[in-house]
Amino acid sequence: MRIICKNCAGLFVTDSIVHTFAKKIDIMKKVLSIVVIAMIGLFVFTGCTKKSSSSPSYTMKATVGSTAFSVTNCLANINSTLLSVYGYGGSGTTATFPNITLQMSNYTTTGTFTIDTTAVFPSLTLEYFPTSALTDVKMAKTGTLTISSVTSTVISGTFSFVCTDGTAVTGGSFTAKRY
Repeated sequence: MRIICKNCAGLFVTDSIVHTFAKKIDIMKKVLSIVVIAMIGLFVFTGCTKKSSSSPSYTMKATVGSTAFSVTNCLANINSTLLSVYGYGGSGTTATFPNITLQMSNYTTTGTFTIDTTAVFPSLTLEYFPTSALTDVKMAKTGTLTISSVTSTVISGTFSFVCTDGTAVTGGSFTAKRY
């Protein structure tokens, strides 16, 4: 059978040629369908991945008296043998109140350290600052500081202390960014 192809300037096309083209078009449709399905699958399974949080949270938490203390800025530094940990609200390096400061001179390694109540200048100083007034500073008379982990970027540990006015700071924990 002969068919006149309208797109071929009036040339005659045989059934076998039409059949061959129809088969090729059918195959191309199937291949295209498979490619489209594969692309949709690729986007579905890889396009909506949840971003992982690469930056850790630097926090300090405790209970002061019966009030929860929780701040999202916690910095630490080891300068020679002086260990300093600061937990404060606010942003950046501008402290807000209340805040807690933990300092230890002669620091060398991880461990648990206790305030020496007999020393004139104890090597461990734990303080709670309820306000910006220096007259309100609550100094620890007894207490412990445990440094559980020290890396090049983070210092973490726990603490508890009782201030000279009887205020108890209990269940303290921190994960501090080293600076």
